[in-house]
Amino acid sequence: MAAIEWVLCDLGKTLIDFDHDAVGRRLIDLLKSDPSRTPSGRTPDLAALYEFMFDAPDGGASRNIRIDRGETDLADLARDLRSAFDIHVTAAELKPIWSEIFTTVHDDVIAAMKRARDRGYRVAICSSTNAPHWEYVVANYPRIFGFWDDCFLSYRMGYAKTDPEFFPLIAKTTGCAPEAHLFLDDVQDNIDSARAAGMQAILFEGTLPNHEAWSG
Repeated sequence: MAAIEWVLCDLGKTLIDFDHDAVGRRLIDLLKSDPSRTPSGRTPDLAALYEFMFDAPDGGASRNIRIDRGETDLADLARDLRSAFDIHVTAAELKPIWSEIFTTVHDDVIAAMKRARDRGYRVAICSSTNAPHWEYVVANYPRIFGFWDDCFLSYRMGYAKTDPEFFPLIAKTTGCAPEAHLFLDDVQDNIDSARAAGMQAILFEGTLPNHEAWSG
């Protein structure tokens, strides 16, 4: 097995927690604050909003994943919400509702990535994320940043982590063999995608696993 040169670390639920349900809750609060936003008199429920934004239809990608790939944006999502639920919401109103979902920072993981870099590894954030989320985290959680060698972000790359093109594109960018990358992520599908591309990968389950790159 090749020696590791790059440690790739997921953002959401690995470096910082988030709550997708918060999007629906805040949108419902906005709609209820002004009856003119729901001409039909019906406010969609949380489950329906979550399914609409985050669940994938058969054979397709969810609206969230399409935004993460950079294929669509919040203007498209606002338009689709208006059409599907007969509600009035603009992209500008949707942006803080969409973005302010992040909560607890995993300081132990940040410290581990800093140790890995101090030991000579190159480190990068590796995330399926979108521009509003990334801008919000950069602006509001500065302690996550300031030491990374690179950031591999789906909305810039045009692919999500489960897409077969994602991890090979990272290896092409770094110029290192796929097996010289170690990927840390909380989602098994993402781990499987990295391994299918030839990378080493470790599942993060809330507790940082031991590894020579950062332990000891």
